Amino acid sequence: MRTWEEFRLRGVADVPSGGRVTLQQQVGERGWANLPASVKTDAGSAYTMRVVLGVKGHNRLRLVDSDMRVVSPVIDVWVH
Repeated sequence: MRTWEEFRLRGVADVPSGGRVTLQQQVGERGWANLPASVKTDAGSAYTMRVVLGVKGHNRLRLVDSDMRVVSPVIDVWVH
């Protein structure tokens, strides 16, 4: 994908329905930063999130719940 091109993340999170999930991006070797992308899950704990990345190269993303527990595997996205 290209910089600033919108894509969607969809899935089911291990959180109660109506729980909030936030997208994080890896910074450095071990750090993670919250991105301005957060949504509430539906009745089946599913989510759909619009995402736009401006950092070229390999981006590592993950989702966390409101208690900052990781609720997804790492999502690898390459931006050209």
